[in-house]
Amino acid sequence: GTALFLFFLLVSSATVQVGCARAARSLHADCVASLLRAPVLYFDSTPSGRLISRFSSDFTTADSALAQFGDNVLQFSATILAFFAVIALIIPWMLIAAVVIVALTAVQLVAVERSNREAKRLANTAMAPVLTDVAEAAEAAELLRHCAFTKWDDDEKEECEGEDEDEDSPLAEASVADGYAPRFVRERFDRHVDEFLRLNLVTNSLQSWSFQTSYFVSLFFSVSAAAAIVLQADRLSPAESALALNYAFALPYFLMFFSLNVLQVTAALTALER
Repeated sequence: GTALFLFFLLVSSATVQVGCARAARSLHADCVASLLRAPVLYFDSTPSGRLISRFSSDFTTADSALAQFGDNVLQFSATILAFFAVIALIIPWMLIAAVVIVALTAVQLVAVERSNREAKRLANTAMAPVLTDVAEAAEAAELLRHCAFTKWDDDEKEECEGEDEDEDSPLAEASVADGYAPRFVRERFDRHVDEFLRLNLVTNSLQSWSFQTSYFVSLFFSVSAAAAIVLQADRLSPAESALALNYAFALPYFLMFFSLNVLQVTAALTALER
């Protein structure tokens, strides 16, 4: 039995990895070919950060994350089914509880997945302005360095301070004293980063909620199995009771990570939509 389990484990993992690698290779080739044939107007109208995002974070998802989490989903699914099967063989009427647990888990996964995919889609879109800011800052590095480190003599400082003492003065914009880049560049970059982090926090919060919900739902099954074993102690052997209890209380761990990996797969598919 162990040898057969290891065989199917290796075959399924290899199948997922090879399939995702071929899909990623094909996706790379198609995207590069389309980009090379794109008209010049496309590059004028498309922010550079959007292109960088496509060929960095999105392709990273296709290359590694999708294969990793997809393989995890298969492994956890097989393990959870085995747990349910063993417990049902020992305590047949626990199949009713198993059906309820699967239904509740599916409902909460569907509900969270809908919100999570939309939030992930917005977060992926919000990454493009951040990368655009970085690319523009790199291209204008000399200008920004000149603005940041321009030396002001005392007469120029007094003249600027006398003409305009508010925070929009040239002296304040240049930020000579601390050597930072012009304020408008920093504020725009901070605003874009805050927007991305805000949306990314939403996706992480949704995944954490699903993670914990799956745990408590499966804990109900574990407690039910323990109660059934206590009620049928005279009918079950010690070995059967120990085996059923062991699998019942290991189930919350596997179901919890199964939910997390399902959401990671759907989030990875959202990145491929772009």
